[in-house]
Amino acid sequence: MREVYALKVEGLKLLEAMSECGWIDLLYGDESRVSLQPCVPYAWQFKGEEIFMPSTQGQGLNCFALLFRANECCLNHHPKH
Repeated sequence: MREVYALKVEGLKLLEAMSECGWIDLLYGDESRVSLQPCVPYAWQFKGEEIFMPSTQGQGLNCFALLFRANECCLNHHPKH
């Protein structure tokens, strides 16, 4: 397991060095989903206390971003139907 992690770290270092030399454009991807319907699988509460989280029906929003190391971002979002 550690060998796989070390290999991935070494590969990322190589890609970052290539990016710094201007040989490639290196971007990092990230995605997220935002919704008015919360997903709370468990919560802490006092004995005998009822807790709830209000929710609203509506569309969610799927977001995807490509991030550059120079703090630039290319963002795309799409409403889920």
